[in-house]
Amino acid sequence: MPVNNNESSIAKNESLLIRVLLLSFSILLIAVSYPGSSLPLLVIIAVAPALVAVANLRPMFSAIILGFWAWVWWLIALWWGIPSLVNFTESSLLVSTLVIGLICFSLALPYALSAFIISYFKLWQSSLAFIHIPLCFTVFITAFSSILPAAPVNALFEYPVLLQWADVGGLPLLTFFYFIANTAIASIFINKKNKRVKPILVLLILIVTVLSYGYFRLTEQDTSATKLVRIGYLQPALSVNNNLSDLIAQTNQLNQLQQPPELIIWPEVPIDFSWQNNEYERYRIKSLAKKLNTHLFILPGYRYVNNENALSGHFNSANLISDKGENLAEYHKQILVPFFEYLPFSEQFKSYFPNVRNYVAGTKAVPFDFKGTILAPLICYEALFSSKVRPYVEEKADIIINPGNDGWFSTAGALSHLSLTLLRSIEYRMPLIRVNNSGVSTVIDQKGNILFDTLSPLGEKTEKVFEVKVTKQKSPTFYYRFSNILTVFAVLLLLILLVLRQRDLSANA
Repeated sequence: MPVNNNESSIAKNESLLIRVLLLSFSILLIAVSYPGSSLPLLVIIAVAPALVAVANLRPMFSAIILGFWAWVWWLIALWWGIPSLVNFTESSLLVSTLVIGLICFSLALPYALSAFIISYFKLWQSSLAFIHIPLCFTVFITAFSSILPAAPVNALFEYPVLLQWADVGGLPLLTFFYFIANTAIASIFINKKNKRVKPILVLLILIVTVLSYGYFRLTEQDTSATKLVRIGYLQPALSVNNNLSDLIAQTNQLNQLQQPPELIIWPEVPIDFSWQNNEYERYRIKSLAKKLNTHLFILPGYRYVNNENALSGHFNSANLISDKGENLAEYHKQILVPFFEYLPFSEQFKSYFPNVRNYVAGTKAVPFDFKGTILAPLICYEALFSSKVRPYVEEKADIIINPGNDGWFSTAGALSHLSLTLLRSIEYRMPLIRVNNSGVSTVIDQKGNILFDTLSPLGEKTEKVFEVKVTKQKSPTFYYRFSNILTVFAVLLLLILLVLRQRDLSANA
């Protein structure tokens, strides 16, 4: 008996060690495939080792382990948020670490819940495991996307051939495909040798499906009516020590070109100036537009909600100024960054975040009509949210304009932001112009291709002028028309499949 107990103890220790190694390997794969890293394609298999590690564990134990695993890799992915929060809001390192830790906890919850459901319903033994398991992750990740709508698949932003299905189902469908792949890979190692043919076949079918549609979309010739719009942007790399004069001086340089732009886009910058609430600064911007004889897309540093003082807060606004110096339209940012642009539970926490901004969210989309070309302004963070593009599609928008300032967020944060934003161009088949104070600034075409001749490196002070091809779409994408229905369908399908699975388990008990 002592020998048997010893052997049992050794086996348990070996099993635990294998699980720890698998979880660690999974985290390593995610770390080396993060946006901007040298091995982005490894993200395709990154979750599979973790799925193997928690297979066949009890529900609560499985949920805790996979939840902790997800929390750790989200911390690795969002580490840059801690120094950013310290520098921006002047909060302490401890407080900033707690905030980012809690955000990562909320992002890890879908993985914990999925692990619990998978174990409780014994989904690895289900004949529909390749639908059950990916559907769990997809539904829960989508449900918990109110702060950061993201999944590992976003790391593939440099490979648009893998992302073209976004015009059918957006990020949720890409997430579903991603977890089919990882479930199939994990199943090869979990199942017995005589049950490995099915996951290999599923994996091959998925590869063919994704690549064939991706190749078709990327090589498809567009026969819709097109026109070229000549646009310029500034990437000024400004700090809080700069002022409006620096923006004006750099804008003047664009007018020295043989073919000056018809529209110049300014990024979001860390300096305070106002179109609405400072008469002299408004005069200077008007004079600039008239002098250059061009339209300006600007982001004033503040706009008082009550038009008098800061007591009622500010709007984070964008304005379209005509070549005559007239304000043609004004948009107020609708989704604000928590703890940066506003403070949740401000009365309780304001002493911990002394420099947090007091912005007030806007309430509606405002399309900018630039000589018949409809621009869709989405300021910085809110371009991560696909739902904010939909009202612009209804207004027949032609180009998404995404000004921002990622200077607070380091290289990792800037590239993460780019990776999350890029999908909007594919989901709605609309070019996207990303103009950032310190980079990355670029144009992304309607197929998700980054146009490298328009790209400005991180941290570099520069300006670009280019022509954007504007295509009048014959009809909106499938994703635009049916995404809400697809979401409801996915939730109902998951519930129905789980009910049927429970009946099977009860019948076989």
